[in-house]
Amino acid sequence: TQPADYTGPEGDTATFTVAANKENVTYVWEFRSGPSGAWKASSTNTAATATCGITAARDGRQYRVTVSDGVNTVTSSIVTLHVS
Repeated sequence: TQPADYTGPEGDTATFTVAANKENVTYVWEFRSGPSGAWKASSTNTAATATCGITAARDGRQYRVTVSDGVNTVTSSIVTLHVS
């Protein structure tokens, strides 16, 4: 399943989750500051669920995850963090 947008107040923790239908896969979460920003890999989020602190500076930040079984690689849809 694909991750979903997340909305929450400053100071809380955002959670993004993806589900793969295979075992022994790797997850690489990436983020960027907006539609034209460069993607940057997260060094701390390497599982099916990624978390990050919600701050005003992260409002509108986009996330995606690449899932690989060593042979096939799939990139998720892009989701957005919204600060409420």
